[in-house]
Amino acid sequence: MRIGRLLAATPSLAGLGSEDLDLLAASCRARRVRRGQILFAEGDPADSLVILAWGRLTVLVTSPEGGQLVLRVVTPGDALGEVGCLDGGPRSATVEALQDSLVIQLPASDLLALVERRPQLARHLLSQLAADLRRLTGSTADLVFLDVPRRVAKLLVQEVDGAGTRDLELSETQGQIGARVGGTRQSVNSALHALERRGWLAVSGRHIVISDLEALRRFAAS
Repeated sequence: MRIGRLLAATPSLAGLGSEDLDLLAASCRARRVRRGQILFAEGDPADSLVILAWGRLTVLVTSPEGGQLVLRVVTPGDALGEVGCLDGGPRSATVEALQDSLVIQLPASDLLALVERRPQLARHLLSQLAADLRRLTGSTADLVFLDVPRRVAKLLVQEVDGAGTRDLELSETQGQIGARVGGTRQSVNSALHALERRGWLAVSGRHIVISDLEALRRFAAS
């Protein structure tokens, strides 16, 4: 795997020249994480920018009672940890592997040193943080204004749009999907079967086939 090529394709590092990318690549280290393994926990030192080479990660927060809310699902090419690298604070969330994954970790000190030399890098990082803030604002609005069936429908539409197919094999359990949409395993199960009764999809375990994507999209937006 060419680490430099992966860094060049990462939006947070967009626009860097080959010399800077080679310098960063030399200080990176690769780390494999198994499905279910915690990459880092909320409150840990934010000592690196993390870029996902392959696999799938979930970013989540946990309540004192043990409840979980998923803030983001990370797919290959995505980066995370920009906030902690920039402000020096601890990790603001826990990251767990949804699948066996390979991550590239770039030390925060090397990233900050390059930011000082390349102001355009700071602009790209700020742009990425703004995009994350917009996404979280939308997710917060969904939790307030959409019921669980519509949140599930919206998640499925996003999965179809991302995968480019209506034949989905989900990597998460219904309990994990519940954490993504602010529901429970039971409420997700109920929502899926309600959507199935409408004739919009068919469910078999984690395998879901969307038969009427436009109806599902309209329902999610209503």
